[in-house]
Amino acid sequence: MDAKELYKKFSETHDLPLFQQFDWWNRILDEWYVITEKIDEYQAFFVFQYESKMGFKLIKNPYLTPYSGFIFSPSCDEYIKKKLVELLLVKIPKNDFFQIDLHPSDTDMDKYIFFKTYKKRTNYMNLTQDTYVLFDFFKSSLRRQIRKASKYELYVQEEDNIEQFYTLYLHTFQRQNSKPPVPKHVLERTWMALKDINAGKMLFVLDPDGNYQAAIILAYDKATAYYLCGGANPDYFVKGSVNLLLWHAILLSKKMGKEVFDFEGSMIDSINTFFKSFSPEEKTYYSIEKTSSALYTLLRGIKRKAT
Repeated sequence: MDAKELYKKFSETHDLPLFQQFDWWNRILDEWYVITEKIDEYQAFFVFQYESKMGFKLIKNPYLTPYSGFIFSPSCDEYIKKKLVELLLVKIPKNDFFQIDLHPSDTDMDKYIFFKTYKKRTNYMNLTQDTYVLFDFFKSSLRRQIRKASKYELYVQEEDNIEQFYTLYLHTFQRQNSKPPVPKHVLERTWMALKDINAGKMLFVLDPDGNYQAAIILAYDKATAYYLCGGANPDYFVKGSVNLLLWHAILLSKKMGKEVFDFEGSMIDSINTFFKSFSPEEKTYYSIEKTSSALYTLLRGIKRKAT
């Protein structure tokens, strides 16, 4: 049995987070790879995208896959994990740049991995609390915005409408005079994957005249709902549409029995500040990185300065 077949079997028999599931990877990408190692009864996998760009070989998280990296048998202790990671890293194909954002549950990777590690942040909301408790913990300005949305008779509805979603997604970046980070065909394929495995919802907020004001794609697994991506028409920001939409997504996630709402955080301060108005708990997770090409490092540095 090859590594992919082993991973498929493992995914079918273990309760994995959405972005570590075989079905996720098998639907969002045409080409993806798995390496595996085993010590006694303990199995580990490293699932990855191996792409060529401008002549460079890159290993990075795929679009709209916020967490990737290592997958372990649930009873692995830290010593076994360390040994398995060492064995997996040796098997990773030669590359010019390696950067993987790990799942937040991988809390000790900085202790036993020899790549550079960076801390990133996400925001978790505990959905096991009563609804009124959740709302009361919101910042007062956020509560006012949600109530304002009711004053404008805004309402949220679920639709399968990727064209309308992409229009709102474009609005967000056009206002910033920047290019959308996720291409349309990727959004289309990701949405199709979520529908195929019954792991997502597309939500829109509209006004009484039927104007689409904002949208999000909500993804979820057994325990967690994820704010995957969203967009909004800035002409309607004053009406509190985005605030109402996220509140609705939180309520829906709670109704579906999810225990956590993951805003996925942001390293952009303004976005992180907005998420913080919901009073979530900040969680850190690791990004691991290794550059093997001096030319790639130079070009990457030039690009960063240009932006």
